[in-house]
Amino acid sequence: MDHYQSTVENCVRRGSQSFEIDGSDIYATITLTVPPPTPWAIDCDAERGTVEEVIRFGEALSPGQTYRVFVNGTETTTFTAPLASTP
Repeated sequence: MDHYQSTVENCVRRGSQSFEIDGSDIYATITLTVPPPTPWAIDCDAERGTVEEVIRFGEALSPGQTYRVFVNGTETTTFTAPLASTP
């Protein structure tokens, strides 16, 4: 999953990550902690970069099943879980 985050120092800290699988939909939540506004406000939106997050599903996905992924309420992608490999 990718999301945008300020690259300005002291503007944001990574928060929690979680996911829930509901049938063929995966709902992921990623939070960032932003400090409250101050009189000497820093322009935290001046520089933003893409940050990649990796969530491991383990054995939670069904091989061959197509899933829709929602990150923070927005549909971002679909993918099909790979079929199990045999040795």
